[in-house]
Amino acid sequence: LLSLLSLLLFLLLLSALPAGLLFLFFFLRETMADSSSSSSSSLLDMSLDDIMKADKAKAKAKGKEREKQQKAKQKAKADAYAKGSKDRRKQAVNEKRGLPQTNQTNGKAQEPTQGTGKKKKNRGRKGKGGGGEGGGQGQGQGQ
Repeated sequence: LLSLLSLLLFLLLLSALPAGLLFLFFFLRETMADSSSSSSSSLLDMSLDDIMKADKAKAKAKGKEREKQQKAKQKAKADAYAKGSKDRRKQAVNEKRGLPQTNQTNGKAQEPTQGTGKKKKNRGRKGKGGGGEGGGQGQGQGQ
């Protein structure tokens, strides 16, 4: 929340910057026109253009940096998802073979649920099937 507020404040200041520069420029131009010739005003004009160009370049660089960060974040998410799906596939293959499952939280092998004579407790959400009196077919997936 704090970072969001600071980002909003920063964007507000960034949007107010060009307006402030323009106001300053016109104010200085009026005072310069009163005191001296027009050659200094054209010089001031050029410096304002330079300032605006630099401001644009900064904004562009900042946008590119933000884009790069977003791409990195997306790639990290995609990698994490791919790793998770690989683990799920491995677990499904082990289940078919009847090998003991590895628990995703601590990596230790759990007892196989079939052929032990024990009834697995239903730890899943209701409606997922599994344990209890006359439970539905299939085993409850504890999550």
